[in-house]
Amino acid sequence: VGDDARAHAASQFSIDDKGEGEGERDNGRRPSRTYASEDAAVMEARRRSLAEKMKHSGITDVFDPTPIERAPSCPFETAVRTATDLRPLLLNPPAKGGMVECQIVREKGGLNKLFPKYTLQTEKGIFLMRSQKRKHNKTSNYWVWMGYEDPTKDSPNFLGKLRANFIGSEYTLFGDGDGSPSSRSASFSSSQ
Repeated sequence: VGDDARAHAASQFSIDDKGEGEGERDNGRRPSRTYASEDAAVMEARRRSLAEKMKHSGITDVFDPTPIERAPSCPFETAVRTATDLRPLLLNPPAKGGMVECQIVREKGGLNKLFPKYTLQTEKGIFLMRSQKRKHNKTSNYWVWMGYEDPTKDSPNFLGKLRANFIGSEYTLFGDGDGSPSSRSASFSSSQ
């Protein structure tokens, strides 16, 4: 295999002025584009179309990792509030767009193992309210109050009670009324 064979092979695949190889012609017809080049053209057209849609929608194709600003928080100071000022804060939802972050702390130990107390406090540890599972009930039944001391139903710190059905799938929250469903109550299921 000498220089003649190499020259023959080069002439078979030489490129003419139209950009096609002479060896690729078949009976005078031009060859069709390859699938890879068609796929690339379709993908490029699709990419341009999506980029234009994103640009029109105001979305950039470059990710900006700078953090988004959080909504302004309005920390409240409950230490200076009286019980009459704290009651509406606990019983009503926060203002629209507002949020109060709290944590629930379980007080267990000693005699509280069977009937634990739960304390709701702000993330800074400011006491808001407390609840305790009531004794001698077949279902989960909790009293909720605003003070540290154990309440009575007639106490001004008593907020209401939370009662579960027998299987614990539905709960009813009663206000400080007589405990009937008509006295300011709200029901919800445990899946909510």
